[in-house]
Amino acid sequence: MRAKLRNELQEYIERYTKNIQELITVKRRRGIPQWKIDEVKRLKELIKKYRTIGLINIEGVPTKQFKELRGLVSDKVYIKVTKNNLLEIALREVSLPNVDEFVKYLRGPTAVAFTNLNAFELKLLLDKTKVKREARPGDKVTSRIVVPAGNTGIPPGPMISVFGKLRIPTQVR
Repeated sequence: MRAKLRNELQEYIERYTKNIQELITVKRRRGIPQWKIDEVKRLKELIKKYRTIGLINIEGVPTKQFKELRGLVSDKVYIKVTKNNLLEIALREVSLPNVDEFVKYLRGPTAVAFTNLNAFELKLLLDKTKVKREARPGDKVTSRIVVPAGNTGIPPGPMISVFGKLRIPTQVR
């Protein structure tokens, strides 16, 4: 009787765990989209073709300025915007050294710069193309901004509302 109960219990446990495993296992209904496979293939070719790969954080960069950047450096640098996961897959498939170190910087909107310049020349080239622009609502501040007290020389009017949005106390004298 004990053996019979033990066998029934064992069968129940096996059926139960099989059902749970089927529930836990997520099956992909469709295959990997062809465009993703093609993109990884193109990225692998670019990684093999160029000796330097750089990452450019393009968060908050207007499309117009980004196109200008591409135009300015197009003779020396090929810039491509792609999905971070696809770039990571391509890097791992090419088996480059220190991929984990490189991948940790793949956060947010990122463009990839492919070039045969060395890394220092690439950095200098990209620094030369930097363009300043006015801050917009939603932009992230990368350094501390200090507005000293005193006369700004700006006439009262619409600028007071701009300072108000930035939570800068104003006073009209």
